[in-house]
Amino acid sequence: SIISGERVAHAYLFIGQKGAGKKTLADLFARSLLCTSKGDKPCGVCKSCRQISSGNHPDVMYIRSDKTVIGVNLIREMLKSVYVKPYQGDRKIYIIEKANTMTPQAQNALLKTLEEPPSFVNILLIADNASGLLPTVLSRCQRLIVPPLSRDQISKILIQNSYAPPNEAALYARLSEGLPGRAIQISSSTEFKELREETFR
Repeated sequence: SIISGERVAHAYLFIGQKGAGKKTLADLFARSLLCTSKGDKPCGVCKSCRQISSGNHPDVMYIRSDKTVIGVNLIREMLKSVYVKPYQGDRKIYIIEKANTMTPQAQNALLKTLEEPPSFVNILLIADNASGLLPTVLSRCQRLIVPPLSRDQISKILIQNSYAPPNEAALYARLSEGLPGRAIQISSSTEFKELREETFR
């Protein structure tokens, strides 16, 4: 409804437990913003949707660190391209994963852009919680809380995306504690399947 009503803010913060589906929702949001379909967005079949799904859209940048924190240099590197116009679409989207691990220096470097970004830029922050984020950063983002899902919802996700057959999906949903990411992890765990078979034997 945000997208269809064209009331898109320049910065969003997706908050939820690990495995709640924050990154999936951020990707869906990015696909919706850049989808070229005339109908419902995202269509999932246009060039833009397919590029984002495969992780190679030129106007969608993922900011992630292989260290325990996101340092100021990584954010400064991101900011070098912020004012460059989109290559393909009419927007550029930056997705900062584990945003709550940004150092205070990195967050302060990002502040000016959060306050006055170019009109064609959207910044999506993904965080397990808001405790590591400065109040100045939080106040400049629209917060979207990603809650745990019901067992039925998780079962449907597993079945529809071919992660598990119906007879197994219910079990994985029960063990997931409302976190679809955890259910997917359990469904693809060979160790869990071997342990389950051994227990039955």
